[in-house]
Amino acid sequence: MEPHGGNLRRAKERYGLPAGGWLDFSANINPLGPPAVLKQALQQVVETKLQHYPDPESKNLQQVLAHHHGLKPENVLCGNGASQLLWLALAVWPKGRLLLPVPSFSEYERNARLWGHELEFFPARESEQFNFDLEELYRRLAHCSGLILGNPNNPTSTLVPKSDLIHLASRGKYMLVDEAFLDLTLDQEANSLAPLVNDFPNLIVVRAFTKSLAIPGLRLGYALAHETTLEAMKELQVPWSVNSGAQAVGEVFPLLTKYRENTRAWLASEPDYLWQQLNLLPGIKANPPITNFILCRYKKSAAHLAHALAKKGILIRLAGNFRGLDDRYFRVAVRLREENKRLLAALKKAL
Repeated sequence: MEPHGGNLRRAKERYGLPAGGWLDFSANINPLGPPAVLKQALQQVVETKLQHYPDPESKNLQQVLAHHHGLKPENVLCGNGASQLLWLALAVWPKGRLLLPVPSFSEYERNARLWGHELEFFPARESEQFNFDLEELYRRLAHCSGLILGNPNNPTSTLVPKSDLIHLASRGKYMLVDEAFLDLTLDQEANSLAPLVNDFPNLIVVRAFTKSLAIPGLRLGYALAHETTLEAMKELQVPWSVNSGAQAVGEVFPLLTKYRENTRAWLASEPDYLWQQLNLLPGIKANPPITNFILCRYKKSAAHLAHALAKKGILIRLAGNFRGLDDRYFRVAVRLREENKRLLAALKKAL
């Protein structure tokens, strides 16, 4: 089973290339595609900047992001996707016992183990729609040195409210919050801990443009934290981690107002539409989504559903390799209405 979604090469090797190309529901990417203004900026990079090294400090991008979050540039560290920042964050924490709610993104566990941390798993229950029992989480955290949390969480598409996160951060434990999908929620910054990183030196917030701007091929993420934490992370970071194409996001960021409005308009209707329609299919239970993907459970192994859909050129993400889930679970991204209808029709036929 693939450790992550979006592996089109492996899909092609197994099923060949569909006549119309893949319709990929396995990767949780904004279906509006990369903003046109960013594509234009990337063309300028090709024409004028490829022969030069990128700015090793990503100064312009750093300043743009600091202004966006109401922070100082020293509170921002840009990196090669959120994955690199997660790796760096867990590298600078002293080795300890970390609390990890599950199911969650596999890179949290992998990177924690790489840096010698012990892990204590905190399972979310489907009977509670995979929302965490926060009182129990507080009790368990008392015996750990830190907490890793996806917010919104992958693959459950759930979110812990900001007030509860502040309560957690106030415990003084190390706290890593991955907000990679927060731009793909209706409330967006209202639930972010970004403005509070100077109030809580124990806190690291990781963000990414991979999902919200549909640019996984560029690899761009950033960490927000107290400047002493980011200085330690930067010491371990590979030089020139952010290429000139990724840094171009800083140039166009102020021009993305309309793109963000279009994204919000899509989010206002499409996740709920797909969730409701999935629950009308026999044998499928879909969990209500807070962001642009939905976790589903089939009455038996979902592998044959994935196989039947792939033969029709549609990819979904089998979720049995997420800790705490089994082979009945699968995850689908939310795409545009006509694409979602195509998924639903193919699922209905497969069922």
